[in-house]
Amino acid sequence: MKKSVVLAIMVIYVFAIVVVGLWGIKTYFFNPTVYVSEIKLVDSEDGAYKVETTPDQPDVDYIRVDYKKDLKFQLYYRVLPDDASNKTVEFDFDISKYVGKIEITEVGEVLVYANERMTIDGYIRSRDGVKAKSRKIRIMIRVSESV
Repeated sequence: MKKSVVLAIMVIYVFAIVVVGLWGIKTYFFNPTVYVSEIKLVDSEDGAYKVETTPDQPDVDYIRVDYKKDLKFQLYYRVLPDDASNKTVEFDFDISKYVGKIEITEVGEVLVYANERMTIDGYIRSRDGVKAKSRKIRIMIRVSESV
């Protein structure tokens, strides 16, 4: 065999290894949409709350918080899979019974203005179209005697 043929085979072989290493065997010429499969509420980074579930309602996340003056905390969540195309979520809470006593912003920030026992139910929903996922959340504000 001529040296040029052997050299060409070696170059093609090395090029194939590089291509498979970078893009894998299954190549896409477009980015496929990866839909959200699950949303999980996670424990607060600052220790304001811990997320709990119960065996009889595993699809509901419970948050219990003791009231203190100017109570404010952020709802933290994780969208799965990690490579989802659209990780945007929305919070939907019914606070009609507690107008002026609690506020929940569209980014999941909770502001509590009254030292009153409250239970607020709501949902966190993905915004990735037809296959949107949601997770039920129940926030329970407990009365504090020290305020």
